[in-house]
Amino acid sequence: MSRTRLITAIALPMMLLAAACGSDDSSAEDDAAPDTGSEAAPETEPASDSASASEPTDDEESGAEAEGLRTTYPLTFETCGVESTLEGPPESIVVYYEFEEPLLIWGLGDTIQSWVTFVEGSTYPGLSDADYEGISTTTDQPSREAILEMSPDLIVTASDFAWNEEAGFLGREDLNEAGIATWLPESLCAQDKSDPTPEEAETLKNRGFDQVLEDITELGVIVDRQAEAAELVDEMSTKMAEVEARVPEGDPVRVAILVGPADGSEINGVYTGGTNEDIIERVGGFNPFVSPDRGQYTSFSAEELVVTPLDVIMTDATMDPGGNDSVLGLFPTWPAAEQGRIGNVAGLVGSSPGLPWSAEQLFELLYPEES
Repeated sequence: MSRTRLITAIALPMMLLAAACGSDDSSAEDDAAPDTGSEAAPETEPASDSASASEPTDDEESGAEAEGLRTTYPLTFETCGVESTLEGPPESIVVYYEFEEPLLIWGLGDTIQSWVTFVEGSTYPGLSDADYEGISTTTDQPSREAILEMSPDLIVTASDFAWNEEAGFLGREDLNEAGIATWLPESLCAQDKSDPTPEEAETLKNRGFDQVLEDITELGVIVDRQAEAAELVDEMSTKMAEVEARVPEGDPVRVAILVGPADGSEINGVYTGGTNEDIIERVGGFNPFVSPDRGQYTSFSAEELVVTPLDVIMTDATMDPGGNDSVLGLFPTWPAAEQGRIGNVAGLVGSSPGLPWSAEQLFELLYPEES
């Protein structure tokens, strides 16, 4: 199933302050997360009777219990400078833009009260259309009044726009006062934020596959699915390593994701940072438009782009019939145009558990002779 992203959509690690596992009166020191300068989820211990937020029946025993990994509530965590507290495992979750996939994979689809999204489907092979059935989906973010009426336990988002007060939405502090916990991964603090710090902007630009794995791990702690999160992270890491091992020696393939309408009539810019750049490099590609002074996305006209040739063109949306030909016609001197090498690889710009499978699709686009 493909993931289609609107070109104008969201272009689009956390410190746990309370012990996530063990007995209620115990504490655990946070381990330093590799390469990010942030704190990772705390160590886990077998859960005692007093630590369990709820005691499942024998028939409902989860993989997490089998592994002895349970989250202790109340749980207080901090992301992007804001603390939130959950009194128990969230039973009602509103998802803005991303991170619905891990919840579905972990069997928590029933907890998703609403999903605000501009995408469809998933590149993760363990999900199908049936997994999305019954989820209330909208492209309109709930108003202040609507979100208070919904009163979810937790809001999960990939964008700071989720609580943009200037746009008429409740800020994080107001949401916390209303008893609604909020989670935006540390590596995404600058996403759609009007005034990110230089550090936040740099973190977003350099966000890669490893940060996605950390985010999934943290979300697993928050929703009491630690063992399942560890299993998913292991699966993703193994698949990515398999794809990377296939990359042949030699010069990298010059490739970039161009942004424009689906009819290919014009090009507005290029993705120049974020997870897609990490994946491009991992599978033997090279984006010549990336530079230290450019952020996650850079505006370019076709006239500015044409002087920097690409071997393969990627587009950020599946082209309408004839759209590929239109794009190739804008760059007649590029090797990509001469050989007709253009395509769309779903799920590269974001936090999908399907990233390794998107990486495999990209590899096959770059190296068809190796596929």
